[in-house]
Amino acid sequence: MGTKIGQKIIVCSLVFYFVFVLFPERVLSAQTLPPSLKGIIGEMTAQPMFVELAGQGEVLLLPTKAGLYLVKDGQIQKHFCPGQEVMALAVLPDLDRDGQKDLVVGLKEELLPNVLALSSEKGTIIWRFSPVNKIYKEGYGRLDYQPEITGIICFPDSNEQVLYLSAGYSLYKLSVFNGGVLWEHREPGKIIAISTDADLSGKSPGYITLFNVRGEDVTIDSQAGKEIKRQPAGQFQNMAKNVWITDSKGRVLRTDLPSEVALLDKELTTKVWSLPKFQTNGYLGLSDGSNDLILLYAMGQDAGIKKQGLIQKVTNQGELIWEYGLESSFLADYQGMELIQIGGDFNQDGVSDILGALSPAASAESGLPAKVIAISGHSGEIIWEGNLIHPTKISALIPYQDINNDGVPEVFVGTISNAYLLDGAEGKIIRDWIYFNSQKDGYFEPTKGLEQEVLLIPAGDVNKDNLTDLFVLSSLEVRLGLSNRVEGLDFYYKELTVASQGEFNLEESFSFDDLNMDGIPELLLTQEIGEQKVKMIISGADGELMVEIKGSKPILKSTGVDFNNNQVLDILSYQVNPDRVVTLQLIDGLDGKTIWTSPGFPAEEGLNFAEMSPSCFVDDLNGDGMPELAILKAAVSGRGLFIDIYDVAGGWAEPYKTLQIQAGAYPKVNRSWVWGFNLETVGLYAEKYLAVTGRLDGSDVGLNLLLYDYKEEKVLGFYPVSARAIAVRGDSLVIEDLEKKVSFWHLPVGQGEIELIGDSNRSPLRFKLRSGDTFARTKIYIDNILALETLADTAELEITSGKHLLGIAQYDLLGEHTYQNIPVEIAAGNVGRNITTVLTIVLLGLVFGVPAYLRQRIRAGVKRG
Repeated sequence: MGTKIGQKIIVCSLVFYFVFVLFPERVLSAQTLPPSLKGIIGEMTAQPMFVELAGQGEVLLLPTKAGLYLVKDGQIQKHFCPGQEVMALAVLPDLDRDGQKDLVVGLKEELLPNVLALSSEKGTIIWRFSPVNKIYKEGYGRLDYQPEITGIICFPDSNEQVLYLSAGYSLYKLSVFNGGVLWEHREPGKIIAISTDADLSGKSPGYITLFNVRGEDVTIDSQAGKEIKRQPAGQFQNMAKNVWITDSKGRVLRTDLPSEVALLDKELTTKVWSLPKFQTNGYLGLSDGSNDLILLYAMGQDAGIKKQGLIQKVTNQGELIWEYGLESSFLADYQGMELIQIGGDFNQDGVSDILGALSPAASAESGLPAKVIAISGHSGEIIWEGNLIHPTKISALIPYQDINNDGVPEVFVGTISNAYLLDGAEGKIIRDWIYFNSQKDGYFEPTKGLEQEVLLIPAGDVNKDNLTDLFVLSSLEVRLGLSNRVEGLDFYYKELTVASQGEFNLEESFSFDDLNMDGIPELLLTQEIGEQKVKMIISGADGELMVEIKGSKPILKSTGVDFNNNQVLDILSYQVNPDRVVTLQLIDGLDGKTIWTSPGFPAEEGLNFAEMSPSCFVDDLNGDGMPELAILKAAVSGRGLFIDIYDVAGGWAEPYKTLQIQAGAYPKVNRSWVWGFNLETVGLYAEKYLAVTGRLDGSDVGLNLLLYDYKEEKVLGFYPVSARAIAVRGDSLVIEDLEKKVSFWHLPVGQGEIELIGDSNRSPLRFKLRSGDTFARTKIYIDNILALETLADTAELEITSGKHLLGIAQYDLLGEHTYQNIPVEIAAGNVGRNITTVLTIVLLGLVFGVPAYLRQRIRAGVKRG
């Protein structure tokens, strides 16, 4: 008996040691968008279903990448979980006793609970569940993470009020009343889908069948959770996203159409109803002093150009103020807004209004004119519709000065064949010009002799007459259109430059910062010569070539600084060549000569992704009056991330300072930062910080954003999301990711409730964490690498000797979080302590085991005697 007790103590102690000391856990995320009742946002993510709800009859449930929609007769009634990807759903019994069946959804969510029981009437959360998988993965150790939901089965009319849920490696049987776990079955491979032998009559299933990534069908007893049978099943194909389903009348739902969800009659010939489908497409910031934003949603594509069909005005917290969706006739005839521009205050209510340009679709009725609409920035209602003369593509939408002296600014519109000046008060045409044809009255003189498509870009007030002048770009020539007040408004021109070879790409040509500080923006032109692209910056005043960069998609940024004191601002050039070699250079804005080339980029780090650049300028750190240049780099070894800061006034030979995001691979965590994608400054609390986007190795970790205080050399907060664009609006961090989805993140709200227990310079460290919230998560970082993540109110962490900076983030059910930096210095000798621990365990085994073993041997000898 004693021997068994000793063995159990040894085994349990070793298991505890390896599970809780050696192995780390996984990073989490959360994102939100406002609800929409104007259309379906995002593609389908799971199979939709028709269900009967008391008092409403048959309704449709549509799960998408942006939430769950409840649709009745082609009208969106409710939008649950807006902005969150719904991976699975099922109908529950009436849990809140309001006479309606309720819903359960599985979300793609790693921070907050990802299984929610919802009231179908109010949308309130009835209960939450967070599945947790514990796996061992070579290179990462033991991970406790919240896996994705792959299936939910529930029969709300069954006598047995349970549901079955697959998540990661586990199949759960849960109580529908509170989400409590009745049993859990573990698989060696991730579960892809589940099914049951029960029919829709409500009979309780006798067994559950699951399919895993190893290509196996596994049959599970639904009552006991025990495996009945396992057999090969071949390749699994999940067709749930595009399956055609029918309602109770036999009508067919189509969710696989490119720009709409439609219900067709039985013969598939007539639409009963349809709803437009939208995709997230970024945001516009308002410049009226508020923290509000305009979110953009595109629908379909016309000649490769995304058109907007829905816009929303939201607060900096993502709360909806209003939304405007194009009327069905506009969607059919124009397929969305070609351009959206923040305009003037057209209805004189003190709020900036929004302009939308609608170009006729190729399939539209012949002769349908292009159209401009003005949308109230206050209410989202249409102020006016302005019809142009011709059915042409609108390529420019420019807020303009008040020409007819009614106190309301006008709108200048450029198409591929004409230019128009619209009355800002009513949208009527004040004047129009025809391009190219100088034989007709009222032609647009800056296009004289041109035969190619023309793009108009605002050029500021070059001739100082208090009117906006225009850059006139064609594929072979660039001109400056100068305004005058003949007949209210007219233009003459001067030539700026011509394409000596190849052509200018109008879609990749823009106005640029005023480098020579003459009050006129410069022009950035992209010239295509065969397969090579050349970036050119010319003076907006006279067309003089200032900078020319050849290569593979170079990215040019204005520094806003004149480093070599020649009265011209300099620029940064960043590009990744086809051989994946990174080049980062400081270029003289006067003549395009290279001032400095950054050394030390590993070739394998070369990633040219979504116009990201791993460099920016930070505040003057040494008091010489010049900003410093910060460059984000991965370690040459491929493990680790750091920021080199160069004193541009004091020389470029060596970094002025190096900031370590991660010095190298941390042995206990066994993961590291491997690439630096993007670096930019963010203004926050009257200070500037660095926003660092990098990649952690491993597909389960991905891109991460962290806010870094480069003066105090510490992290302010971690955000597991890519950042294509980032802005601080009030007390929120607004991030546009690589898919142009916008998310609103809470900034850290202060120090967390953390207490170090016991000796703070001896490993393992023990923590007492915030309690009182069942779903509050704590993430502990060692030198900016995630080392532990837990829902518990205590934690223990093994850490190597030396100086370390611990970062402790705590998140609550609202996604709000605190972040605390704790410097520690761990004394040497922990290896000896671990050896002592093992020896103690062995000694305990001997103390209990050896006497029992001797007694057993003595008894055996007596019996033989």
